[in-house]
Amino acid sequence: DDASSTAEPKKLPLYAVAFKMPADAANGDFKVVTNKAIYSFARKGGYLKRVEFKNVYKFAPKDSVKPQVVLFDGDNNNINIDLMLKNQAVVHSKDLTFSSDIKDSLVVSEDSAVLSLKVFPAGVAAANDSTGGSAESYIEYFYTFYPNDYHFGFKVNFVNMSDCLY
Repeated sequence: DDASSTAEPKKLPLYAVAFKMPADAANGDFKVVTNKAIYSFARKGGYLKRVEFKNVYKFAPKDSVKPQVVLFDGDNNNINIDLMLKNQAVVHSKDLTFSSDIKDSLVVSEDSAVLSLKVFPAGVAAANDSTGGSAESYIEYFYTFYPNDYHFGFKVNFVNMSDCLY
């Protein structure tokens, strides 16, 4: 056995592809707070779960507390992308637990800001990048928010996923 040789990382068979459970999966929703609204995103599925408008209220009788308008609240509007694995198994994105660099909330007060929700495949050897290092593989839900606007941008990125998706 040559001590100078380097061990090749073990590559799991494609049927063993699973997605990693983030360490903070037990925490609640991700929150994004802008000057106009509060958005809640589910960790499981990475979808927009609730929108509560700031400074927009429901009708209430005189001298009673006016409740804020909640556009929607619940699991009825989830996003699902069916992912076909190389072994023909189907994984549903709505069943995956997403993680983020933000712990619990993101405040958007002056400039636009991004909420990046990622899910990582477990046991998949990533493709080598041009520097000879290993590139991460993940699926990303990329939300862009603006401080004084109700709308936000959304796109899905598949990064180095060719080793596990059909």
